[in-house]
Amino acid sequence: MSGDDVNATRLGSSAHPRQCLLISLLVTGVVSVHVRASADAQAPVAETQAEGVPLPPEPPPGYRDTINAAVAEFAAGHHAEARALFRQAHGAYPNARTLRGIGMCAFELREYAEAVRALGASLTDTRRPLTAEQVTQVQSALERANAFVGRFEVTVPEGALLFVDDSAAPAPIEGDGTLLLTLGTHVVATRQGSTTLGEVRVEVRGGEREPLVLVRTEAPRSPPRVEPDLHVQPVEEAPPEPLTVPGIALVASGGAALVAGFVLVGLGVADASSVTGAAQGTRWSSLAEAYDRAPILEGVGAAALGVGAALATIGVVLLVSPTQPVPRTTVRLGPTGLSLRGSF
Repeated sequence: MSGDDVNATRLGSSAHPRQCLLISLLVTGVVSVHVRASADAQAPVAETQAEGVPLPPEPPPGYRDTINAAVAEFAAGHHAEARALFRQAHGAYPNARTLRGIGMCAFELREYAEAVRALGASLTDTRRPLTAEQVTQVQSALERANAFVGRFEVTVPEGALLFVDDSAAPAPIEGDGTLLLTLGTHVVATRQGSTTLGEVRVEVRGGEREPLVLVRTEAPRSPPRVEPDLHVQPVEEAPPEPLTVPGIALVASGGAALVAGFVLVGLGVADASSVTGAAQGTRWSSLAEAYDRAPILEGVGAAALGVGAALATIGVVLLVSPTQPVPRTTVRLGPTGLSLRGSF
């Protein structure tokens, strides 16, 4: 048994049953690369495939190592890593079999839209085309993947791009003009620059093929402004209280302040007299408090007399002044502004 056969047996025995078919396809591609290299060493003439198609040029250095690593990652269940390696190999040496590897990894990752694209492309790519057995196996996998996607016919306005969900990259349109979506709920929108032209929410159940109508979205318009033309009836203010009430209150307050002022001034004068009229030999400690208190009482008393006199004067003026006219105010609200008229 050759080294490649041992490698194939090890990978097949460690894989999940669902992956056995896919791994066998990948290993077949790896083995074919080694077989071709051996044949080239024995006979340096151009080989052809069984179908009579000339083989492409020799793969670049590192291609076979990348393919082997991709197959190993796939067998270990590391499908994202395997797909990354198959993409690297496809970028260096694009052919039908690298596309097949990418499609198988996408299928295992449940990214069925990419699986459909890659597997479908592997069937038509003439660079290292698939064998008849590989074609049959890929067709079976492609049929399963198609059951998990929906195809929708979308019309994109000129100059606009199609976006799915929150993707920043435009969604690809298939060769038949349809949009390929995987299972689940998606939001499809057409945008031109930063403007969303149309949008629709679609639930993909799998296997459907139907037109998709994007509802045109418009920016919300504010309602037209209507300025009211209102006429407000004149509002009459309540008549003020008779002036006798505040007048009497001021006179009374002024009188109380006058009385308090006279009392305070009298106490201050008395303290001052007790100091100036003290008998000879009186101790200063007994006079110091009266000496300090006298000017304070006199000052506060004088201020109270002034306030009381002012309040009393104002109160007398209000009592003897004639009654003021009642103010009248008219308010008008129109389309161009607000007017206020009043009389006092």
